[in-house]
Amino acid sequence: MGKKAVVMIIFYNILQFAAMVVFSPLIAYSLITSPKRQKTFLKRLGFFTFRGVPNKLFDHEKPIWIHALSLGEVLSIVTMVKQIREKFPDRKILFSVSTLAGFEIADKNLDGLVDRIVFFPYDLFFSVKRWIRKIDPEFVIIVETDIWPNFLFGMTNEQIPIYLVNARLSDRSFHGYKKVLFFLKPFLSCFSKICTQTAIDQERFHLLGIDKAKVVVTGNTKFDQAVACPSTGEIDALKSSLPIGSHQKVFIAGSTHPGEEKIILEAFMQMKKDIPDLILIIAPRHPERSQSVYAMFHAREFASLMITKRNTLHADETCDVIVVDTIGLLKNLYGLCSVAFIGGTFSDTGGHNPLEPATFAKPILFGPNMKNFADISNMLIRNNGARYVSDARDLYRETVHLLKDTAQSREMGTNAFQVLDRQTGAVDRTLKIISQHIRHLPKTTAPSYLVPEPLPLIAKE
Repeated sequence: MGKKAVVMIIFYNILQFAAMVVFSPLIAYSLITSPKRQKTFLKRLGFFTFRGVPNKLFDHEKPIWIHALSLGEVLSIVTMVKQIREKFPDRKILFSVSTLAGFEIADKNLDGLVDRIVFFPYDLFFSVKRWIRKIDPEFVIIVETDIWPNFLFGMTNEQIPIYLVNARLSDRSFHGYKKVLFFLKPFLSCFSKICTQTAIDQERFHLLGIDKAKVVVTGNTKFDQAVACPSTGEIDALKSSLPIGSHQKVFIAGSTHPGEEKIILEAFMQMKKDIPDLILIIAPRHPERSQSVYAMFHAREFASLMITKRNTLHADETCDVIVVDTIGLLKNLYGLCSVAFIGGTFSDTGGHNPLEPATFAKPILFGPNMKNFADISNMLIRNNGARYVSDARDLYRETVHLLKDTAQSREMGTNAFQVLDRQTGAVDRTLKIISQHIRHLPKTTAPSYLVPEPLPLIAKE
């Protein structure tokens, strides 16, 4: 590490300590009032994580450490974890997350693929130091964005390679990083390789002063993850567990946020006038909000059902609205729908992954704010696999049109799937780069995979 990085890490820790002292009442209040933080606080300090571990977590073995921030990042990396397990079956794999939702979805999707799932440490120098000593990884893979100075400094100081994969830099992040580049640049330079989603992301890292040789375009692993869709049997079993008739059409609103449910309710009230037996499946992004969403639709006299209580229905009972009050089901539920709406797009959130319904060749609608998936949404729009809707009236009009015009709906769904299918391969390209640094394996240096077709199409967005 250079002298500048050492100076910056000292400055960072002094500033961090001062902030902890000043804001200690707020930190204490957050711990007292937030059940989520109560469940994760001590684990992220490492007190429970390494209980009973005298030396190293995996004895004399150096694990592969993979880190994904939360639910979305975990889902985007599942296919890569599967391939790492297949390629290196004798290697230990440690998987870390930063949120409770991320932990729950990792526990469900990575069972049998990784050796241990833990919470990522707080970026406190003493916590990070203890984690590095106890885990002693061969290398670290960080998914998308979760950049912490103490962690990067500590890994680099121990000469442990760090890879940033599926990396992206939004306009907002890019301009924010530029403002503090004097501080961030030494830590961004700690990465052995940065594998970006698009050529635009690659150029932004270059403009931040990162060595061009370190930054390569490998594509978006979300395309690969989306292709790994459930079997027809799984989808049929899910449908048979729900009060959905064979003749009924289903409209799904996935990953919705506060304020959006009112818009969806207004649109759905109009949809039911045109298509009386239409069923809405609505999945709040945060399941703890499901009760309030249920109450909202129930108050308008829609027969509503919490999906976790589906087994309590009598055989002859029907419903208008199914509220998803658990995580992990949404992707499979898209397989049941006729039209899908992507939540987080009528708010400042920036949208969620539209590739999940594309997996099942479903027509996709989203609101005006898809900044988190700008490249993907633009490709879907350009190829007539998705459409923007501006408000409740627009959502009603487009949904009913697609529900009635089955030929156009089928065409849009096919187009969405083709966009997804053409962009796969990011996992393979990323693993070719990482595999060069796994010990005892021959290096491969073919440069042709760095910017493969059709990735240049993404760069034009």
